[in-house]
Amino acid sequence: MKETPEEGPELGRPHLHKAIANLPSHEPDEHTWTQIEQQLNLTTLLGQAPPELPEHEPDELVWDGIMARLDQPEPAAVPPAAAPVVRRMWPSQVLRVGAIAASWLLVLLAWHYWPSATPQRIVAQERISYTVETVPTAATTEEPLPLPNDAAQEHEGMAFINAQCSKVPVGCQSPEFQNLKQQMAELDAEEKRLQREVQRFGNNPELIRYQTRVTTMKATVTKELIQLLIS
Repeated sequence: MKETPEEGPELGRPHLHKAIANLPSHEPDEHTWTQIEQQLNLTTLLGQAPPELPEHEPDELVWDGIMARLDQPEPAAVPPAAAPVVRRMWPSQVLRVGAIAASWLLVLLAWHYWPSATPQRIVAQERISYTVETVPTAATTEEPLPLPNDAAQEHEGMAFINAQCSKVPVGCQSPEFQNLKQQMAELDAEEKRLQREVQRFGNNPELIRYQTRVTTMKATVTKELIQLLIS
């Protein structure tokens, strides 16, 4: 009678050890661990960044000026036939720049007041602002003035930028600087278009708000250009 060999878990163990010994070995690339470490360090730095951000408390006069412009009374309704059609120009650009305009607005106004302004000068500017608000706007077609503070800051900033570019032309040739200059040119063109619309249709509240937004965006770009030159 032929004997049948017993089967069990120990019979396949030699084959298992032999298969494991024949498996190929793999050594990861030497840059793999460096990349993993850099990603972990970046995550740690991003988690620690918010507590280190600077805090800023603007002057009370800045808030008063903003609230005075927001509370400007709306003019009488114009006939439907003369209602302007406001076109939204490059919405992606407005959304992208408008997202940072709110955070930069307080810093820009405080930067304009704090270094060189005096109490007498601030009172004079507020007096001019209230005078503009009391002028009736129902039937006028005059071109509305932009925000006085932003306009003055823009003119002073552009004068500084032009002077620096004349002294050190190399600093004004970087791609980032040229990109900001292109944005400023587009904002200038949009501001001129809005001024023509106001001359044509009058001081419509929607046009005034959009014109104020463009002026604020120009002040923001001017600030970024100055930071590139002095950094």
